[in-house]
Amino acid sequence: MASLRKARAVLFAVVVAGVLGAFSYACGPAGFDPQAKLGSVRVLSTRTDKPYAKPGDDVTVEMLAVDGRKTPKQPMKIYRLPFVCENPVGDLYYACFAPLLGDGGAGDGGGADAGTAIFRPGLDITPFLKEGTKYAFKIAPDIITRHKPVAGSVAPYGLAITFAVACAGHVRTVAIDPNNANPQKVPIGCFDDDGNQLGADDFVFTFSRVYVYDKITNANPEIEQVLFDGKPVDLTQGVVVDRCTTADADCAKHPIDLKIPDSTWELDVGALGKDGTTLGEQVYGLYYYTVDRVEKEGRLLFDPSTGRVSDSANNFIAQSVPGNGRVYVVVHDNRGGVGWVDFPVYVK
Repeated sequence: MASLRKARAVLFAVVVAGVLGAFSYACGPAGFDPQAKLGSVRVLSTRTDKPYAKPGDDVTVEMLAVDGRKTPKQPMKIYRLPFVCENPVGDLYYACFAPLLGDGGAGDGGGADAGTAIFRPGLDITPFLKEGTKYAFKIAPDIITRHKPVAGSVAPYGLAITFAVACAGHVRTVAIDPNNANPQKVPIGCFDDDGNQLGADDFVFTFSRVYVYDKITNANPEIEQVLFDGKPVDLTQGVVVDRCTTADADCAKHPIDLKIPDSTWELDVGALGKDGTTLGEQVYGLYYYTVDRVEKEGRLLFDPSTGRVSDSANNFIAQSVPGNGRVYVVVHDNRGGVGWVDFPVYVK
């Protein structure tokens, strides 16, 4: 049983190290123009039910992923890696897998023993992964005491990191160049049924950080309502708009706004303004769409110093041909809190 546990630990380390590298080209803004337009497999965000957890807490991580491909050959599937990395060296996610890469410095949660051999290239590891957009795990009771003190931190803390991939195919290990010392080198890929490696349109990696404090708390932003053209949106029914029949510059603009309670704007403990008072969180919304466009990719909702922003609406602009799609709005605070909503849009 010990050897089986060790083999699984190594396998999961191989898997996660690979998807970490995929993030550099699959999730970055350079690969999407504009970033808000959904035309591929995308991971829009991840969230935890407790952005700031406490030792011993049960935590659930959830991922918002969208398949924006027009003609997918294989369905997109979400795989959670059954691996939680605690207190990696320097709080770096890729430091979780340093033993796999040969330097033996994995912190408390590396998941693999130094010197352990990597699985052979071409191995389909899909059966070892957990499918689904949610993943639950327990925070270790001693995670804070095991974290090395960090100068300047507002309080002692621990860190837990989880990982996931969106893949429209099979997840396999790939050959690693021994001359490449990059700790984010990709040792896995997403492959179709014929063994062809798929690119960024079909494969995305994401990870979630959960900070753990004894007393400091944080909640996810709450979205009470979406307003479209000034009217509340039924998120199941969505909205209907006329297609644009004029030049792009003259297309009708449909304001989208969010109703967010004041309680969402929490104090950012440790962040001080010029007068020495504690600042609030910065809260902002990011917009994504599958049918034509929004005017701004993001809108500030709460300013750290002044609070609620009065002009926070975005504008949806319909396309010139009929079609159906969705709009997604992801609200973030600057301490890892996330909330989201989506609704269908029918362009007639």
